[in-house]
Amino acid sequence: MSAIPDQSPASTGSSGPADLSTEHKRAKHLNRTRSKSSRHDCRINIGLAFKNWRSLKVSYGFRSDAEMALNLLDELKTLPPGSGPTRASDMKLKISQSEVQTLIEQEVQKAVANRERELQSVIQHIQDTNDEIRLETSIQKLEVGEIISVFFVSGHYVF
Repeated sequence: MSAIPDQSPASTGSSGPADLSTEHKRAKHLNRTRSKSSRHDCRINIGLAFKNWRSLKVSYGFRSDAEMALNLLDELKTLPPGSGPTRASDMKLKISQSEVQTLIEQEVQKAVANRERELQSVIQHIQDTNDEIRLETSIQKLEVGEIISVFFVSGHYVF
């Protein structure tokens, strides 16, 4: 950082209150510039996460962004090394060919079992329908038999 040049009355050759005011203004400006610079150096752009950040900050009752950031960092310290956040695209599942084959066989067996259950249900429905038709036919035959027996008993023969 640059130092303020010596602006004392002895070095400038003037000794008035105006020079003291100018020196004060320069020092104040330099301090303000340093403050802005250090504040700017601490900024972090979190982009699209900003709305989420603000919402979480309010819901957890943090009074400042710094307080929330420090709490978050403390929480991350409790995680084991290397277990930080990962994206789905970063995750890779390592699985052997025999495990893949086993998984495929299991899925095929499940699919076949499901199909067999569906077919069994259809077969059962057809059998139930057939039984209903046979029952209906039997009832009709019984009704016809009753009618014929009534005719024979009453002596009415119609041919």
